[in-house]
Amino acid sequence: MNRTTFQSYWVRIAGILIILIGVMHDISTPGIYQRWLDILPQNYKSRALGMAFFFAVAGAAVIFAGLLMLYASIGLRKSEGWARVIGLGASLFTGLFGITAMAVGFNNPLVWVMMVAAIASVIVLLVGHL
Repeated sequence: MNRTTFQSYWVRIAGILIILIGVMHDISTPGIYQRWLDILPQNYKSRALGMAFFFAVAGAAVIFAGLLMLYASIGLRKSEGWARVIGLGASLFTGLFGITAMAVGFNNPLVWVMMVAAIASVIVLLVGHL
């Protein structure tokens, strides 16, 4: 297996994982909204809908980044230069998103999987460019 094929497969697998995590994120939004209504103090309950909207948009952003990684994997297989830029951008975004989620206290195993997949994709794309 040559370098471009490996990069293409790696970015494709990471993109699929990231899409699945984003879908699970969006599917869990109604449950998260209900949980926030249960635990927030009375004077903050009006903010639960906005928080749930932000939660859903974050999941959609993760899905979009995963789709970009799938798109980039097609170009990486053909050794096209734009694909490396798209793949790096989507991987960096997702990796930083995961790091930020961990920093604010979302210690969820799926965040770890998303973060590791994205950071590993960045490393594979950067090392493969040398």
